[in-house]
Amino acid sequence: MNSKVLTWLIIIVAVAGILYFGSSALDLRRVRDTQNPFEYNIKEYEQSGADSVSFDLVHELKLDLADPLSIALTADDELLAGGESGVKIYNSGLEPVAEFNTLQSALSITSGDSGMVYVAFIDHYGVYNREGQMQLKSQAFGDTAYFKSIDVYKNRVAIADAGYRIVRIFDRGTGQQIRTVGHKNENAGVPEFVVPSPFFDLAIDEQGFLWVVNPGRHMFENFTLKGEFRTKWARTSMRADGFSGCCNPSHFALMSDGSFVTSEKGIPRIKIHDQHGRFKTMVAPADRFHKETVGLDLAVDSQDRVWVLYPRESKVLIFEKSKPSI
Repeated sequence: MNSKVLTWLIIIVAVAGILYFGSSALDLRRVRDTQNPFEYNIKEYEQSGADSVSFDLVHELKLDLADPLSIALTADDELLAGGESGVKIYNSGLEPVAEFNTLQSALSITSGDSGMVYVAFIDHYGVYNREGQMQLKSQAFGDTAYFKSIDVYKNRVAIADAGYRIVRIFDRGTGQQIRTVGHKNENAGVPEFVVPSPFFDLAIDEQGFLWVVNPGRHMFENFTLKGEFRTKWARTSMRADGFSGCCNPSHFALMSDGSFVTSEKGIPRIKIHDQHGRFKTMVAPADRFHKETVGLDLAVDSQDRVWVLYPRESKVLIFEKSKPSI
């Protein structure tokens, strides 16, 4: 083979290689151009725990209430729903039986054993009878205050103030504040409450102990109503076994065995953790709700059914434990 033929063979092979690899590079670029390497993709985490769902949706109640913000259940399983300017009460058969105007947004709501309705407003709380007559009004705590959760136990009222990032304890009879809870105490292992956005929930258990979400730390902290720290647990994970984002869980309620029913924003799902924070089961996975859903307030009834406020659709969803298949 003479040198001229060899030269042409080398040129032909080189051109073919350039054409092949150039085409491959263009195809790869086309694929890359359709994918955003910086995209915040949480689809994998939205599905986490979906195979562990053990509750069924058994009822949907459409709320006739402007901008629903909060729900609670009485000892008789009556539903209290708070909205932009009022409260509506439904009996255990989900029939409306009373309503009254509060003039301000009912950010959180609960009931006492006397049948009174306790409503947290942005900087104070009020107590109403079922006819809507105010029986007591606490002092107002100024522009920084942001009352986000309220609960009652015997002679005490507890309120989570997201503005000041503390829990306020009031005397139930007089409405006077008697102490605040949750200040940082390094010696006792108590971190300060980290509340990046106005989601700050609390509940008092049947023994009278106060549970508070420290949302920026994905933590639950437990105190006596005298303000003494008892214990805490935390779970940080985008998967079902924990909480993620700036401030989760956003809401919670307690079941009869002390387990925690929780809701989240970012990945809007409802799940249950045991008393020590271990993931147990999913009530409703993320694809049950619109992806931008926030404000999934929770309540648990006497049958351990889970009630979920779905404000985007002005509904309350009721879930109960799935019956075993025969």
